[in-house]
Amino acid sequence: MVYCWMLETSSSGTSIYVSIMKFSLFDKISNTYKSYCRNFSNDIIHLINIHILCFLLLFIFKAITTIFGQNSWYSTLVNNLLIPSSFSEYLKKPWTIFTYFLVNEGISTTLFSMLLLYNASNTLGKLLDDRYAYTIYITGIFATGLFFVAMSFFTNFGYPLWGPYATIYCVLFACFVYAPNYPLGILFFGQVKLKYISIIFMLSSLSKLTEGRLSIGLTELFGAFWGFVFVKGLQQGIDIGKPVMNIYKFAKKIFVKNKYGDIHVSYKRNKKR
Repeated sequence: MVYCWMLETSSSGTSIYVSIMKFSLFDKISNTYKSYCRNFSNDIIHLINIHILCFLLLFIFKAITTIFGQNSWYSTLVNNLLIPSSFSEYLKKPWTIFTYFLVNEGISTTLFSMLLLYNASNTLGKLLDDRYAYTIYITGIFATGLFFVAMSFFTNFGYPLWGPYATIYCVLFACFVYAPNYPLGILFFGQVKLKYISIIFMLSSLSKLTEGRLSIGLTELFGAFWGFVFVKGLQQGIDIGKPVMNIYKFAKKIFVKNKYGDIHVSYKRNKKR
């Protein structure tokens, strides 16, 4: 709770008293977040929440291990979540295809990536449908992960794959392919067309190829390619993400119970007197 001391005077200026105003910052933040969730796809909100939760858990675990001088515990945990740089190592840790994108170190990088995911998904939802942002992201996780694993069969990158950046590229470039001239609001820059934003991100990925971060650059470029393939498939009447959405809906029916229960509507005709 936050207490605010307020000084008030009467019109004559002869009496002064102090009043206490109490309010909860937590309630204010909670209401703001709930409002933001209601105005956006629940599926994407769930993804963003999962990313933030994983970041906080890793951050807390790292702090605890650092305090007790057991930094190796944190390193061991993270190494078992990332996709290894060599194919032989990946065969020992096949589960990393499901966990690599959840590792996001650094508050600034996490904030930037989640804001980018939110803006790209929100834009795609306006252009197409919210569910496509979800399916592009989910299929992008496995597509970019498997691409990295396939490339590691031919060469050892020397650097593992982690973070959601390549999968966010899938959503961002899907927007670009569908509507390259669509304006997107950017802080401090105003309205910027998607094609210019995409060019900047593409140049950033290309620069990583020459900076010793070959694995990251290649997967980000493949993520952009996956977004292109996905949208072109939709334009041809082919929904690549349909199987993923069907599995998701089936799982949702099993594990998520409708709080209103089964609703049956019946109509009765009034009898004529």
